[in-house]
Amino acid sequence: MSIAFLFPGQGSQKAGMGQALAAAFPESRAVFEEADRALGFALSDLCFQGPDEDLQLTSNTQPAILATSIAAYRALASRGVRPQWVAGHSLGEYSALVAAGTLTLTDAVAVVRRRGQYMQEAVPVGEGAMAAILMLDLPAIEQACREAASGQVVAPANMNGPGQVVIAGHKAAVERAMEKCKAAGAKRAVALPVSAPFHCSLMKPAQDRLEPELRRIEFRDPVVPLMNNVDAAVREDWRGMPRRTHPAGLVAGTLAAGRRAAGERGRRHVRGGRPGRGPGRAGEEDREGSADAERARPRVTGGDADGPRLEAGGLMPLVGKVSLVTGASRGIGRAIATALAADGAAVALAARDEAKLAEVVREIEAKGGKAMPLVMNVADAASVEAGVARVVETLGRIDHLVNNAGITRDNLLLRMKPEEWQDVITTNLSSVYLCTQAVLRPMLKQKSGGRIVNVTSVVGLVGNAGQANYAASKAGVIGFTKSIAREIASRGITVNAVAPGFIETDMTHAMTEKAREGMIGAIPLGRVGRPEDIAGVVAFLVSESAAYITGQGPRRRRRLPHVE
Repeated sequence: MSIAFLFPGQGSQKAGMGQALAAAFPESRAVFEEADRALGFALSDLCFQGPDEDLQLTSNTQPAILATSIAAYRALASRGVRPQWVAGHSLGEYSALVAAGTLTLTDAVAVVRRRGQYMQEAVPVGEGAMAAILMLDLPAIEQACREAASGQVVAPANMNGPGQVVIAGHKAAVERAMEKCKAAGAKRAVALPVSAPFHCSLMKPAQDRLEPELRRIEFRDPVVPLMNNVDAAVREDWRGMPRRTHPAGLVAGTLAAGRRAAGERGRRHVRGGRPGRGPGRAGEEDREGSADAERARPRVTGGDADGPRLEAGGLMPLVGKVSLVTGASRGIGRAIATALAADGAAVALAARDEAKLAEVVREIEAKGGKAMPLVMNVADAASVEAGVARVVETLGRIDHLVNNAGITRDNLLLRMKPEEWQDVITTNLSSVYLCTQAVLRPMLKQKSGGRIVNVTSVVGLVGNAGQANYAASKAGVIGFTKSIAREIASRGITVNAVAPGFIETDMTHAMTEKAREGMIGAIPLGRVGRPEDIAGVVAFLVSESAAYITGQGPRRRRRLPHVE
């Protein structure tokens, strides 16, 4: 399934808009706070409380709709719902540019405020109008406008789609054109609640005033594909966009070209967000004689919106899923957590070090992902039960469990203390039992299947001198994995084990150089593994692509593998 976000233009405003979003989502509330600071007045109060007559003024309408649109976008993005591409109707293209990372919210809300002021001053309130004409073909509408003009301006402005065309111009001329369209067979002619005649040649003075404003703004190439509404093209570089187009080449063209652009974006890649300057043309509102300032025309990207991957051929595979990762504050667990968040999952990070957990949460959130810290002792049954309950309460469900927590207490068996044995067995093996048992209850209740991945080690297969405790714990995880997979396969829950070899983590840093060389010499790839190598395998095993894989784990081989 693919998702596109289409942002609205003027006419969508209503007193009270955005208030529920701001109350429910911190990300949305932060959008309104930033907009208030950028404008120097409480735009949020105008959005939440009105009055409608003030909200209808285009200098207020434009920043209000943009802020509300981005508030909705960021609420969705914070919960893993991200688009394959974005677009916008007229003003909405500014919102799309913010969502794509091409404009900052601060710059966008300020420039659309001035854009609205210039447009309103180009045509005083009450002198211009717009109307939607329903179910009449474009040539008939054009003819009606010519007949109704009588020395004034009225013309088609937006082709919203089959059966709906918006006209704009002097108020009296628009009213005459509405009557002529109805006489020609239009099903309806509806006046729009706007305070200026956008998308027509009457906006030329606004264009001239806005152009220098746009030249001062920094534009960047997008991190999400953006389809412009001039010619329905997704461009490699905003500098190459067209300066003018016929009115009919707008939203209808965008919709018609959607399938083509969707295919094209799978064949292109992101180039880094290169800074640039605003478009060389000014703020016409979209078309002939009037153009939209929103023309920072970016390239197709298959990219990653500030971190989380938008797969070139489809939606992030784990959107809407919740993952619990133990031992997530460092090393392999940290890499797994960030990889799952990048693929769209909301991730609960379990470990005992609260400060390190907070650091990982910040890293994930800075890239647009969602994560919650979970201070939990995986070796304590009560702590595990409480932790799992908190995840379900906070995130609503658990779809994936990654049992990664582990420790070493190396010693020769003759010197090994009972507590060294027990600590490793409890943390590395008993925790897998405790966490798996705890998450199975909500997974079974959800009746939507689930994924359990246990991180074991090749040492559990081949043994290692001085690590009898560690080898026993990891061998136990392998047997546990295969047994539980048989017990719950009928419920759609898969259980698999990943066995890293020599991976560069703080647990392996203490090895001598000679020991390291010996280990590397036994690895077919001839290099030390990285935590990200393991994270990629785990991300695959929790995805739908691995739905038919269960009970799998490492097998004994002659040479020490990199990862099995």
